[in-house]
Amino acid sequence: MSSFPLRAMARYLAVLVLLLGALNLHGQTVTWTNQGGTGDGQWGTAANWSPAAPVFGDDVVFSSGSNYACTAAAGTVPQNLNSITVQAGHTQTITFAANYAAGPSQTLAVASDVTLNAGTLVLTGDALQKSFATTAVSTAADTITITAHTLSTQDQVTLRSTATLPGGITTDQAYYARAVDANTITLHPTALDAQNNTNIVDLTSVGSGTHYVYRQKGAVINCANFTVASGALVHADGKGFGFLLGPGSLSGNYMAASHGGRGTSGNLPYGSATVPATLGSGSAVAGGGAIRINCPTGVLMVEGTIRANGQNTSGGNGGAGSGGSVYLVCGTWAGSGLVQARGGNSVNNYTGVPGGGGGRIAVSWTSSTFIGNFDCSGGTSTNGSVGQPGTLSLPAGTDLTVNSGYKAGLAAGSHTLGNVTVAAGAELFFHGDWNPDGNAATYDGIGCALTAANFTVAAGGLVNADYDGYYPPGGPGHPGGYHSPAHGGRGSG
Repeated sequence: MSSFPLRAMARYLAVLVLLLGALNLHGQTVTWTNQGGTGDGQWGTAANWSPAAPVFGDDVVFSSGSNYACTAAAGTVPQNLNSITVQAGHTQTITFAANYAAGPSQTLAVASDVTLNAGTLVLTGDALQKSFATTAVSTAADTITITAHTLSTQDQVTLRSTATLPGGITTDQAYYARAVDANTITLHPTALDAQNNTNIVDLTSVGSGTHYVYRQKGAVINCANFTVASGALVHADGKGFGFLLGPGSLSGNYMAASHGGRGTSGNLPYGSATVPATLGSGSAVAGGGAIRINCPTGVLMVEGTIRANGQNTSGGNGGAGSGGSVYLVCGTWAGSGLVQARGGNSVNNYTGVPGGGGGRIAVSWTSSTFIGNFDCSGGTSTNGSVGQPGTLSLPAGTDLTVNSGYKAGLAAGSHTLGNVTVAAGAELFFHGDWNPDGNAATYDGIGCALTAANFTVAAGGLVNADYDGYYPPGGPGHPGGYHSPAHGGRGSG
């Protein structure tokens, strides 16, 4: 035999050994140790894991024997882990910062199961707000100039204005940005258009007032099954827009933020009721973040709590943050826990500041055995009204029971449910939409219509649509000036 085949075979065997060695590094169980409590608490520090830092295919375990907190900074959690398990004795907090997943990204793919038997998982939103004046709008080039905008091409954005947006832009409609350069963007109807620089939104006027563009990304986990055991908590409380930021916070820090429901009346709701992904807005404190869990053919069991609440104020004169978003998609929906997107409480000395508006919750399933609770209450206030509840969206025909101490809201439009029960001490809010076409000059407001198999309101229960008609001063019955408007009966003037 010649030496050439022997050398070739030797090289082949060497490569095979290396590949097998590499494969052995994947698919193993990796345990968080934080170096016995002496580590820096960072997911991305290899020495904090045993036997090695997690890589794709690994089973990640937070064990009862290593009960230490963990923070995952941007880009540090690998994609395509096999599973993540928090054991019953691990009671510390695991925090996923903004863009925590490899990419960096707000979306994490896990091949098998995510199981929280104890402890807390915190999911942080990626929020950006930039303002621009009418002089920044070029109708000739269809560009918007925003100094150091930090947007990336294909970022999804929405826009609002203190007065009138530039012609061609619709309030709260989703657009996709293209970063022309560090200080200039164009808007497009789809992400592909933004990438290819096609179908640029035609800006026909510069508008009036101050304009705002918002990027809001919640945390998304895609997995086979997701479990939150009794006593465990997944939350995005206060992980949305911060101080005076967000589309539901244009009235100043003395006013409470809105989202699915209103805080202060001048802060109008925003976001989708059926596919909620928007972050809660901040006033004096931050709004709730956004959580999406996708296990479309698997089991999503919540015996503990999943929530995205607005922050409370603790004194002074400021308003609270609005609730965020929780969107859950699964094959089987199970458990007896709590899903919540509540507005923050306004604890203040300034008369008239309400609680923060409630957020948005939607759950989509193929089958359900869930017997727990949903809550999208507005926050309370020491010197003002309660914030308006947010919205809850469930599959058509679902039975809904709103239990004592909780509030749910139905978005404007038509709904079909099974047996609906509002218990004593509970509230079901029917939302209106005073301006569905975005044109305040037309009076085409719509209410909320519910078709149910049976509808029961217990003594002490409340079905409510207060203060959710046309926004003042407006509506077909408003005579102008300071006169009282009419509807079923005459007002004044």
